[in-house]
Amino acid sequence: ERNALNNRKLDRMRNLSQTNYTMFKQKLLASRYQLYINISNRTVTHYELGQRMQENQTVYVERLELLNNSTVIIGIGVWR
Repeated sequence: ERNALNNRKLDRMRNLSQTNYTMFKQKLLASRYQLYINISNRTVTHYELGQRMQENQTVYVERLELLNNSTVIIGIGVWR
């Protein structure tokens, strides 16, 4: 289902980011940038990739999504 996460999609994302980070960034259209991703429900982090830069150097956005029918927040930061 589009715009809804599930464990299968999260596992594929985790595996691709660990085995082919370059392709992972290309699929997210972020190949020219450093990348930080966090998927959590504020109490449990389901997925985290990268380290956050200082706020003044990073474009960071958050979006609500569904993960297995529960609301989570996806945070994505990019910088050069």
